[in-house]
Amino acid sequence: MLKQFQRNPIGSLFLGGIVLSLAFSMGNIRQNANSIGQVRQIAQQNAAAQMQLQATEQANQQRAKIAESRYQSGCVVVVAMNAPDHFTSITENQPVLDSVRRVPLPVGTVVCDVNGNTAVLADNGAGTPVATQLAFTGNKTVIESALRGVPAQFNPPQQ
Repeated sequence: MLKQFQRNPIGSLFLGGIVLSLAFSMGNIRQNANSIGQVRQIAQQNAAAQMQLQATEQANQQRAKIAESRYQSGCVVVVAMNAPDHFTSITENQPVLDSVRRVPLPVGTVVCDVNGNTAVLADNGAGTPVATQLAFTGNKTVIESALRGVPAQFNPPQQ
């Protein structure tokens, strides 16, 4: 090594400078590696969130098609018990009552409301049909078409 230094002192000094430089910058290299790891983790989290959003959107689109089909097939429009001339909303896992007889509609009945919600009534295990398999559509044309001829009015919810 001493002979190499004597033959080429500038090259040896240059190599020594590089070695010293690397020794002093090891902390920065570790910090950069940690930062890269954090960025990679954030990118993976963002990708997972994006995939979840896309899956949710696809499921919503499928449910919207189901809801539109239910409206077009003649679902039973839900009206308020205490004011049958007013629309009301479907609530999941709650019974839908016949406004005249005040008894639950039968299992298998497809119900819909003015807000775009539809459901199928199923037995809750205690013998009462309740709203299940909810599906929503925002297609106002389909909703309004199904509501034509229903003698009820819509009062928007109060905030």
